[in-house]
Amino acid sequence: MGSDDLFRKLKAKASKKKSREIEKKEPYSKFLIVCEDTVSGYHYLLECIKHFRLSSANFHLVGLGQDPLNIVKEAERILKEESRSHKPDFDFAFCVFDRDEHSNYYNAINKIASLNKNQGSKCLSINSNPCFELWLLLHFVYTTKSFDKTQNKTAAKNVEAELKQHFPNYTKSNRKIFQETFENIETALGNAEKLERYCNTSFVDVPFTNFHTLMKFIMSIKKS
Repeated sequence: MGSDDLFRKLKAKASKKKSREIEKKEPYSKFLIVCEDTVSGYHYLLECIKHFRLSSANFHLVGLGQDPLNIVKEAERILKEESRSHKPDFDFAFCVFDRDEHSNYYNAINKIASLNKNQGSKCLSINSNPCFELWLLLHFVYTTKSFDKTQNKTAAKNVEAELKQHFPNYTKSNRKIFQETFENIETALGNAEKLERYCNTSFVDVPFTNFHTLMKFIMSIKKS
């Protein structure tokens, strides 16, 4: 399923949930994000949530700092735990992780697919290959460069090096990345969608990111 189809499905389900819960005065559905990153990607999402003023009662973000498979397992654990509690269930869980050099990257993607056979589209993979910084790079340029590992740098480090050519202020510890790149968000969305089409037609998965799916959904909540 392409990101556009997934986005429409998510938005339709959220709108349906919203209409059912008008009496409760809950403006949108409840979401969980479990993020591999505890630095750049995590703080990017934190700032994004603040920017769009999403309610903490409806949006829960976890920075786990573990490998992709454990990200999915943690999302599964939280979903099961909440389903057994008195609290309303999460409508979706977004698992955000990178390929980087993780050996279980594809295992994580496959586990999500397996979970969804029983849970519908409740658990969603937001994955980047090789890394989150590709999403940031797409704010400035469109690229299909594979960013292979070199003798001295990982693929992710090579993406970071190219990103810094366009965004010199970038460091993983920079907590203002969202604000500093937001003016180019429409460029990033368009470039990410174009890259996804390229990957689908060329049967490749590097470089790849579907981070735009999560961003489009967050942005649609505020427009609802």
